[in-house]
Amino acid sequence: MVVHHGRYEDEVDVSGEIRAAELKARVGGSFVIRLENGDSVNSLFSNEQESIITEALHQHRRLRLRIRGVGEFDPTRRLRRIVRIDRIEEFSVNSDRLPIWEEIAEISAAIPDEEWSKVPTDLAENLEHYLYGSRKEHEAYRLRQFPRNG
Repeated sequence: MVVHHGRYEDEVDVSGEIRAAELKARVGGSFVIRLENGDSVNSLFSNEQESIITEALHQHRRLRLRIRGVGEFDPTRRLRRIVRIDRIEEFSVNSDRLPIWEEIAEISAAIPDEEWSKVPTDLAENLEHYLYGSRKEHEAYRLRQFPRNG
């Protein structure tokens, strides 16, 4: 392990999406990988690694890379850059997956209208009443505004 001003180098095994790549004459190039935790990390690649990096960028919606090698970390153990790449592996992700709101819309559309008619129209306003039996909001409001005498 090499330490420089609080930063240190150690083994790295990360996966993510290639977000940018720059080719350089005769020396490969550089790229940015967005890790699964959302961090973006820079690295250099060799001429031999160029095709896998550029293909991963081109197919970034469905293709991810797993990179093993050596990384530079800051004192908080956050990966700052990949210093050396020893191995790269490609893997696919499911890009055919619908956004969550479209999945919800599909599920909702599959429920018959007679079932939807059973859902209380004041469900959002009185969720605690329907879950726990507490007073309905309009009842609680009326009691606060117009308390009963005697």
